[in-house]
Amino acid sequence: IALENNFSKEYFTNFKNMYYVFFDELEYSLYLNANNNSQYLNKIKQFQKKLSSFKREYYKIRETEYINNRKTENPNYRLTEEERIQLTRQVNLELIDFYHIEALLTYYESKFLHQINLHKKSIELLKVILKEYKNYKISRSYYSIYLNYLRILFDLKQITNDTSYEDILNEINTIYFDFIEFGLNTELIELNHILGDIYFIKKDYDTAIYYYKEVFLHLDKNIYIYNRWDKIELLLNKYIYSLWKKKLYREIVLIKEQFRYFIIHHLFFINKIQFKDIKLNKLFNEIHQNIQQIKYLNQLYVERRIDKKDVKGIKEKLEVLRNQLLERKKVFIKEV
Repeated sequence: IALENNFSKEYFTNFKNMYYVFFDELEYSLYLNANNNSQYLNKIKQFQKKLSSFKREYYKIRETEYINNRKTENPNYRLTEEERIQLTRQVNLELIDFYHIEALLTYYESKFLHQINLHKKSIELLKVILKEYKNYKISRSYYSIYLNYLRILFDLKQITNDTSYEDILNEINTIYFDFIEFGLNTELIELNHILGDIYFIKKDYDTAIYYYKEVFLHLDKNIYIYNRWDKIELLLNKYIYSLWKKKLYREIVLIKEQFRYFIIHHLFFINKIQFKDIKLNKLFNEIHQNIQQIKYLNQLYVERRIDKKDVKGIKEKLEVLRNQLLERKKVFIKEV
C-alpha cells in the first residue's frame, strides 16, 4: 500500500522494522536454546533473499517517487544528471541501514550454525559499514551500528574463550563520551552492560559493580530493551554475584528492591493491557501514550544534539511529560 501511494520512506521504515522484530524473536529462541534451528535458519535464508531483492529495487522505487513528486509541480519534468547523483548518494546512505541488517542476519546465522567464520564475517561487514558511514553526516544509526559491532565482537571473544579485552576496551573508550554528549541513553546503558560483563569475566568485581550500577540506575530509560525477563536475568544475577563477592550484602537487598520497583513502576506499563474498569483503562492508556511521547522526544533530542541544534524546548517538554507520567502512575497504582 505504501509503495502504491509513493510512500517509499514509510515502506523503507516498515521493511526495516520487520527485521528488528525478527531479530528479537531470534534472540529469544537462542535464550531458550529451543530445538528449532532448522526452522529459524530457513527463515533467515528467506529474509536474506527478501533483503537482497529490496536493495536491488530500492533505488528505482526512490527515483520513481522523486520524479512523480516533481511532476506534480511540472508535468514535463525530467530528472537531471546532477539530481540523479544527489539521489544516488541519498539512497546509498539509506541503504547503509540494510547493510547493517545484512550483517546482523549473518551474525544470527552463525549463532544457529555455530560457525565462527560466519561470526567473524558479520564483524568484518560491520567494520566496512562503520567506515563507509564516515563519508556521510553521522546520525544515531551510526552509534546503533557501532553498539552492535561491539556487542558481536564481545560475543565472539566469549565463544572463543579469548580473554584479551584491551582491543574492545580501546574501541569503547573512543566512542563512550559521544554516547554521553549526545544523550544516547539507551545505547549508553547497553554499553555499560557490556563493560560490566567484561570486568565480571576479568573478576574485577569492583569495576563490574560500577558499570552494573550505572545500568540499574537508568533502567527506566531503557524499558524497550530490558522488556523481557530473559534480557535482564543474566544482568541481575551477575550484578548480585559481584556484590556478594565483595560482601556488599546490604546492596544486594537494595538492588532487589530497585528491580521490584522497576517492574511495578516501569516495565508493567509498556504492555498493552485492558481493564474492566473504564476509568482505570483510560488512565492506563494515557500512561502508555505518555511513554510513547517521551520515547519520540528522546529520539528527537538525540538527533538535534548530534546536529548541534538547540534542544532547550525539547528538554522542557520532556520535563513536563515526565512529571505528568509520574503523577499518572501514582494515581494508577493507588487505584489498583
